Amino acid sequence: MTAQSEDRSLTTIEVTRYFKGKGPRVVTVTGFGWGTDCLPVINVQDHGIFYTGGDPDEQLLLISNSGFASASNELVVTIIEVVGQQPAPPTGGPFGIAPLLFILAALAMLGIVATVVIILWLKRKQA
Repeated sequence: MTAQSEDRSLTTIEVTRYFKGKGPRVVTVTGFGWGTDCLPVINVQDHGIFYTGGDPDEQLLLISNSGFASASNELVVTIIEVVGQQPAPPTGGPFGIAPLLFILAALAMLGIVATVVIILWLKRKQA
């Protein structure tokens, strides 16, 4: 998972794989802090394995102060052995649906603009 927000109490996390269960590519996790409040610190672009509870389609809660760890290969292998299953990819495609819709809308607008430019060019050429 990769942290995407500097708001430490409510952090958006981009999921690369679920070791147990399944869920969306982007989740919201509460329970991080500033360090001085005895809560774990997370920064934008931090990578790690997060131990959370709750509904990933709504909001997750970081389980404990040691709620995330670096994603070393050894730790990943240990988690797979303990859980007894291979990790599952998140649902919703590589970026979720919203960016895809934005890209499709942008391409449609580009097509409209290109059509108008061609029409204007053809009219100018005929004149």
